[in-house]
Amino acid sequence: AKLIKTPGAAHMEISPGWSGGDIVAGAVGPNITILRGNSIEVEEAVVNEKPDGTTNETVTAYGQRIYQTFSLASNVTWTVARIEVRVRKVGAPADNLRVRLVQDSGGTPGTTLETVTVAPGDISATTDWLTISLTNTVAISYGTTYGLLIDRLGAMDAFDYYEVEIVEEGGYSRGALKLYDGSSYQAHDGDLIFRVLGAQDTALQMSDVIL
Repeated sequence: AKLIKTPGAAHMEISPGWSGGDIVAGAVGPNITILRGNSIEVEEAVVNEKPDGTTNETVTAYGQRIYQTFSLASNVTWTVARIEVRVRKVGAPADNLRVRLVQDSGGTPGTTLETVTVAPGDISATTDWLTISLTNTVAISYGTTYGLLIDRLGAMDAFDYYEVEIVEEGGYSRGALKLYDGSSYQAHDGDLIFRVLGAQDTALQMSDVIL
């Protein structure tokens, strides 16, 4: 038995090193059986998907909106002063990035609690933390699910856009990430990298310390 090194259209190359011994001439004998070692199976009946000029081709872009739900870890109520996400701009988008704090409604965005827009000039071309300041008047409570809804005000653009950082492995236990595909929100295994922070007036802090 010999191992074939290289098959060709008119010949086959057999390596002595692979076949364990020198190759010697042999007399005419019975037919030679050639066995294939390893193989990769491909999909049978492959369909040519190249546009033919008459068939409409639909491409769905996930992530036109980013929706991350969250809930409080402890039984307290406080107002939201700022939201922080990791984001960058790619190319030169001219429209603003929009971040909305919403109340969740069965896994989709419900009532909008506050909206903030960020100009492209305030967003770096390299991924970094972006602080979105809120009015610090919207109170969030324990036991209620909220969401961060992030999108752009302008039209989709393949060259000029915003990119929000997520963790592909997920792991956040008090919420879930969904990506909007133009008609519905699709579940994603990852999680948005975000912070929701409160703030308290220094006079109230001093009062709490005194009491």
